[in-house]
Amino acid sequence: MNLSPEIIKMREALLERIGDKSLKEVAQIVNEILLNETDSTNRLAALAARVKVLRNYINKNYDIKNKPKKAELNNVKEINQPTKEAIDNINKDEDEEWVRVEMLKSGVVNGVRFPEGVVIDVNKNDAEKLATNAVDSQFTLTDGTTGFSALHYYTKSNSIFTNLNLPTITSTDAGKFLRVNSGLTGYEFTSPPTENAVFYGLKKDEAGTATYGTMKQDNSVIGSADTFTLSDYDSYFFATAGVGFAVNASGHLTISTP
Repeated sequence: MNLSPEIIKMREALLERIGDKSLKEVAQIVNEILLNETDSTNRLAALAARVKVLRNYINKNYDIKNKPKKAELNNVKEINQPTKEAIDNINKDEDEEWVRVEMLKSGVVNGVRFPEGVVIDVNKNDAEKLATNAVDSQFTLTDGTTGFSALHYYTKSNSIFTNLNLPTITSTDAGKFLRVNSGLTGYEFTSPPTENAVFYGLKKDEAGTATYGTMKQDNSVIGSADTFTLSDYDSYFFATAGVGFAVNASGHLTISTP
């Protein structure tokens, strides 16, 4: 595609600004122009400048047949030669049996921390250690990582749950509370409190009655519907059922609680 004279002029101006900058620096300059420039001519000039820089770089480092120069061929040859250590590692990996496991608890495997629920591939020996290594005994993986197995954590959690001595839930336990039993050895279900507050009203008998001046006590009864007029009473309060009233020998009112 032939570029217009205007684009070529702007391209050359940009190349003069770029000078001998590295390919990375050229890419940064062009990307900045593309991000901020809205004029299509300026954007095309920036892209054309980058293409020319890349073409000059290729021509400088490769011959006409697009073959790398001798120095680069030597480097490639050296890089591609596998070392004895690499070959040994490949053979070792082929001999090992690998197992896919799911991490039930977050932990470190082969120097990498994996969160709970992640599925990873490990060799068979490490998989057995991760899953069934003896309880209370730390394992050591092939990379030196230590820890406890899934069997260890499963056994420990079951032991803690058993020691709670929680009662078995039945169909009649809906709505019940959980409380410590009287022997302090576990828990038991108990029905929630059913008592409501009781109204207690105190007043003197009215004038003109045979018992005028005598204290009278009224109270509500749990489970019954009662109506009381508060203005009828000299004093009133709410409490649990079973509160008792009496007048002692000195004529003082005494109250006893359940």
